[in-house]
Amino acid sequence: MQQRHLCLLLSLACVLGVGCDKAAKNDTLGASMAEDPVTAATVPGPGSAAVLAQPTPVPADAGGGPSPALFVDSRSCARCHEDEYRRWTGSHHDLAMQPATGDTVLGDFDDASFIQFGKVSRFFKRGSSFFVNTEGPDGKLADFEVKYTFGVEWLQQYLLEFGDGRLQSLTIAWDTENHRWFSLYPDEPVVPDDPLHWTGLYQNWNMMCAECHSTDLQKNYDPSADSYDTSWAEIDVGCQACHGPASRHLSWAQAREREMSVETSSGVTGASGVDGSIAEPVKTGVEAAGRVAEPAEAGTEAAGCVAEPAEAGTEAASCIAEPAEAGMEAAGCVAEPAEARGTTVSVDAEVGGTRGEDANRVSTVSGPYAWREDKLKGFTFELGETEAASWVLDPGTLKYKRSMELKSQVQLNTCAPCHSRRHPIDDSFSAGQPLLQTQVPELLLEPLYFADGQIRDEVYVYGSFLQSKMYAKGVRCSDCHEPHSLELRYPGDNVCLTCHLGSLYESSQHHFHKSGSAGASCVECHMPARYYMRLDPRRDHSIRIPRPDLGAKLGVPDACSRCHHDKPVEWSVDAARKWWGSRDGQAPNYGEILAAGRSGGPQALGPLLSLAADREQPAIVRATALELLRSYGDAGVEAMIAGSRDEEPLLRLAAVRGLEVLPPQKKIELLSPLLGDPLRAVRIEAARVLAPLASMLPAAVQHAAFDTAIAEFEAAQRLMADTPAAHFNMAVLSEIRGDGAAAKAAYRWALKLDPSFLPARFNLANFYNRSGRNLEAERVLREGLRWAPDEGELRYSLGLLLAEEGKLEEAARNLAEAARLLPQRPRVLLNFGLTLQHLGRSGQAETQLLAAHALDDSDPGIVNALAVLYLQRADLTHALYYTRKLVALVPEDPGPRGLLARLEAQLAAAR
Repeated sequence: MQQRHLCLLLSLACVLGVGCDKAAKNDTLGASMAEDPVTAATVPGPGSAAVLAQPTPVPADAGGGPSPALFVDSRSCARCHEDEYRRWTGSHHDLAMQPATGDTVLGDFDDASFIQFGKVSRFFKRGSSFFVNTEGPDGKLADFEVKYTFGVEWLQQYLLEFGDGRLQSLTIAWDTENHRWFSLYPDEPVVPDDPLHWTGLYQNWNMMCAECHSTDLQKNYDPSADSYDTSWAEIDVGCQACHGPASRHLSWAQAREREMSVETSSGVTGASGVDGSIAEPVKTGVEAAGRVAEPAEAGTEAAGCVAEPAEAGTEAASCIAEPAEAGMEAAGCVAEPAEARGTTVSVDAEVGGTRGEDANRVSTVSGPYAWREDKLKGFTFELGETEAASWVLDPGTLKYKRSMELKSQVQLNTCAPCHSRRHPIDDSFSAGQPLLQTQVPELLLEPLYFADGQIRDEVYVYGSFLQSKMYAKGVRCSDCHEPHSLELRYPGDNVCLTCHLGSLYESSQHHFHKSGSAGASCVECHMPARYYMRLDPRRDHSIRIPRPDLGAKLGVPDACSRCHHDKPVEWSVDAARKWWGSRDGQAPNYGEILAAGRSGGPQALGPLLSLAADREQPAIVRATALELLRSYGDAGVEAMIAGSRDEEPLLRLAAVRGLEVLPPQKKIELLSPLLGDPLRAVRIEAARVLAPLASMLPAAVQHAAFDTAIAEFEAAQRLMADTPAAHFNMAVLSEIRGDGAAAKAAYRWALKLDPSFLPARFNLANFYNRSGRNLEAERVLREGLRWAPDEGELRYSLGLLLAEEGKLEEAARNLAEAARLLPQRPRVLLNFGLTLQHLGRSGQAETQLLAAHALDDSDPGIVNALAVLYLQRADLTHALYYTRKLVALVPEDPGPRGLLARLEAQLAAAR
């Protein structure tokens, strides 16, 4: 099957759900399943899928504060920000999504055809509309209208509208460079019931793409009808997607311009021309020419405003007139209330502040002269730095450094939600807030990243940039990219040479290549590109030193071998050693440690502990080390405790997950404080872990912090109710709360959305198994093999279930396949060996048990199995050897001590 890109699944489910977890749980022969996913899975909101249909009411402002800022037409910004608006126009943000017109559609719709696996798709026009005749959700050919275009460079995709509010992304795309149609999935056919089919779940724009390609998106998914009523303020990524809704900023600008006009005209107010039009939400299927809002009444548009003020003759041309009634806003215009005379300034509570993050402050200012006091100019946060800084050359090191420490991460946090692999947990406007207040980013885990942290799957920029020395030194996105046009500040390597002296870094003494060649290019060596969607190159922003030696050790890509693909990697290793010297004796790269941690071998434990504690390493690397330590159980607890107190939120988040192994009271003691963490991501994860212990929490914690945090968790699931992970999460909490019927319904709903979603399949099989319904559990697992025939965990679970049912021959076949697919899992080999032993195949059993012992010689279950095997074969010498090892591993257990005494007595008598 194609690789499944579940990019919007909750990472908690992906990381913790069975099929991904390396930790061996109750998985010896005779246990119900390979793992117990319920104990390992993400805890969600209450009950069944039906709970997801309950909307979360938005509380009214009971504090008497100002009305929230509204999104306005982006053309309003052009009046005062002409240069920025000009740069933005035509940018990838501006063209992120467009209505399908003769000007925006780049593909060939002149009765063109594309044939794949014998199926013909035809592209044609009817009048001014664009259509595709292609395979629909029922497998039959049908005509579908193209409503929107998606992207403009390298490739352009097309969004086709369904009657239930869905916009689906066609997986046949247009190659804008070579002017041809091509398939995003060229290697094998994708059938209509596959979630990757263009009509399927993972090609759904509303869920997968919309949030980052539009401004002020309101997804409006209705789970009960499985339909959408999606709307947006603007169809593209407009000014306010980054700066926030601008109606109050327009009020600020109008007040400022009004006063300046009065002062310069000796009391005669002139027309300012500041546009105050409010953007009406646009629903899917309603073409509003992108960012053009409909005027309130036909014929009332005046100098860029969409409505006349309430009374004629009150500066209609400038749209700054005061409304007829105090406290009212004129239709389409933002104006100061007529009766507001006093000036008040207040600062609300910090929004999402935390250690290591600057707090964004919301200013509330009123009155006609309030603009003088409003430092944020009507916005809720400052996107730029409050103190100007520059990059200055340090004559001692010949390296550039910031003239002052970077104090604000607001810019990065504004870019990160759309330029990272993450999932949302809150749908409030996220720009300016700390990322973990509204999103949970993925760590450097399989299959998203290579072991050394290089990009692998489509993870965008944030996760790699956090690893870079540039980030550590205070470089921001806008230091290299012009934020409105998105172009580089300078062409090619010149953007690097603004901070790196050309006399040093353009020299062959540095790059050892011919000037002007790819090997002399900064980005080709330090930011190699990887292609996605077959045509789209994305550069790795970890900005790392080329390491062909890691390519040889870990099998990861390296910049040298990318260019010299005709040479073996050892050739590149030798060249690097010649130029830069040997790395023998140096501390291991964190990629080596993470690679070892991924394998779960005992030799990685110590290095992972050291890496997690190393404050010189990037936070995302340390958090990944903590995540990998989870498979080491109690051995990683002290590191998790330290991480739970770390100032870096990614460390706290990963630590909470790892502390699940603690005894109940200790868990309550350590995690209860984190229910009040400044960041929502940490709070709701603490609530998830504590959910099984809710009845044991102190009353003050239960009825305050826990109830609030678990409610936030439930809201996060409702937000993602169109994903299988949200229903999976609901099901797990329902099981914890003892509501089996709701749990079963939610698991089944998750599989209805995506039958290939294995965490729900494992848990549903476990649910049936615990209920004594093994035939249903078996059916669920067998159905999963259709979607993932090479998934070792499925084979493993099915093998154990069949063994429990006494179907040992079939169990052995599935366990053999699991052992082939999971060769580094000692417990898989153990259970395969035990099954063979039950079948009387002693020699084959011995081979598997010895292989398991070679992978993990400290597992008492494996050692016990070998002792029993040799005892049954009357091989007392080997039986004695493994029994002594077993006693050393579990000295308090009387069983092995008794067996050892009997064996020693028997051998003594035999002498």
